[in-house]
Amino acid sequence: MKTYVIKHYDELPSTNTLVKETYQNLRDHTLVLADYQTMGRGRRDNKWVSAKGKNFLGTFYKVSEKHVPFRFLLEASVALLKALEYYGIKASIKPPNDLYFKDRKLAGILIEVLHLKRLHVISGIGLNIKSCFDGSTISMEEGLGKRIRVSEVVSRIKEAYETAETQTNQALFQHYIAHIDFGYIHVIEAGQSRPLQSINEAFECKVDGVWKACESMQFTYGPPKENVRTKTMK
Repeated sequence: MKTYVIKHYDELPSTNTLVKETYQNLRDHTLVLADYQTMGRGRRDNKWVSAKGKNFLGTFYKVSEKHVPFRFLLEASVALLKALEYYGIKASIKPPNDLYFKDRKLAGILIEVLHLKRLHVISGIGLNIKSCFDGSTISMEEGLGKRIRVSEVVSRIKEAYETAETQTNQALFQHYIAHIDFGYIHVIEAGQSRPLQSINEAFECKVDGVWKACESMQFTYGPPKENVRTKTMK
């Protein structure tokens, strides 16, 4: 098992951006942490806003051989899920890369890969530990009703990430899909909302009985409008 060396900063525009700009000078398996980000990013250019020193803002950087699609997203997702389970939080996944707790966003993941002679993998994670941005988000402390040390959460995520890298793709995928509540996930297509029926290991999504690539889809998260839930399929 490879371990990550930590580089800590008080403030950065974005941990992912720093890694992209300086990866040539970083050791393979480096975790870049910041107490505060002035320009935190999410999927589809969304912003990630965080109070200083109160949340996990980090990027795992490594050099890797080619893997099956979405392997790196699975590693980051399972690492977060496992770390949260230590605190008694069973989070739900909004595909592909957001984690929810009590129907509010708790964490987000941003995977960026530089395709050079080898893959330079940049896996950014933002987790609300002590504070959140607005009523649509939630922190670990708010959800659990107790104080949590940021440094302890950092150690838990780092350890879980290192362990996730040793697992098979099938094991990671099974853990990932077990945390998707398909009754809560819908896909927006042509201005209409349709329930997500299933996801397979190739990250194809089943909507209206048809399998399509998940990567370009827009997902929404919310309680089911009906009592009927769609059965998941492999």
